[in-house]
Amino acid sequence: MHPHCTASGGACRAAGALGNAAITAQTPHDHRALRFCPRVEVLPGGVIAHAFRGSNAPPPRESTRGVVCGLSPRAAKRLRERLMGIDWVASDVSFLTLTYHHEWGAHWRDWKADLRRMMRVVCYRFADTLDGYLWRLEFQKRVAPHYHLILCWRKGHRPPEKALQSWLARRWNAAIGETGDLAHLAHGVKCINAQVTTGGMGKLLGYMVKDVCKSDQGRAIDKETGEIMGTGRTWGIVGNVPMRDMGEWEMDADGWAEFTRRIAAGPGAEKSWYQRSINEQWAGFTVMIDPDWAIGILKELGAVCISPPAPSAKGE
Repeated sequence: MHPHCTASGGACRAAGALGNAAITAQTPHDHRALRFCPRVEVLPGGVIAHAFRGSNAPPPRESTRGVVCGLSPRAAKRLRERLMGIDWVASDVSFLTLTYHHEWGAHWRDWKADLRRMMRVVCYRFADTLDGYLWRLEFQKRVAPHYHLILCWRKGHRPPEKALQSWLARRWNAAIGETGDLAHLAHGVKCINAQVTTGGMGKLLGYMVKDVCKSDQGRAIDKETGEIMGTGRTWGIVGNVPMRDMGEWEMDADGWAEFTRRIAAGPGAEKSWYQRSINEQWAGFTVMIDPDWAIGILKELGAVCISPPAPSAKGE
């Protein structure tokens, strides 16, 4: 055993098959111990599970943030988790896509200025009914930037889809200086008023995550040089998008083993190799799944709710 490592028999026995992963590391750089303590955070869009608490990594170095060039894996993970945390039933939702036609700015600051110009008009026009929105910058194969937006309307105050699309198309057409381009006016904006159908929130969230979190469209490549172009931030949340935490649960090693087994065989597993692969050896996972189903399993396994769920913001 490494001279800086110690292991308590109780910790290793509790970890069971995890074996050496439960060793408490105490190097000179450590500030917290890595210990086996399974916890599950339940969100409206699914669960985020961790088998361990703490970190045995050295403290981060002080550094200056460099130029952002697309959607990094960490940024994509944060985006998925924020999407899962949105309280979808508290708002009426519109899914919006804004595209350019023949011309767009040479620098990412130009694209962001177009979005800000557009959304200032939208927020002013719907100041009493639009709670907030999430935006995501992506790139088409022709390297043209385009935006996906999720608009969260106050419950019962979402404009009709066709009327909203027509109004937004005119405003986006003007915001990017394409007034008179009838083709762009007809195809520059796509607006869908999202509905909860028989597929439930999981189907709606899956569709939005698929479109908003595409990693293959998160970078812009200069066609002449092959260089990765700077993009600035590729997503953000503006205003009061309703978020909800449905509770955090803690369990023992046996509970963790059974919970991972249930998740791997749970709803949606037949369509997801990632979900089917989940097992007790994993240090953690994030999966979109029915939160009420997950809470039912946690209760059945005797998990302890250490953080009570927040009430939904929907008016009832």
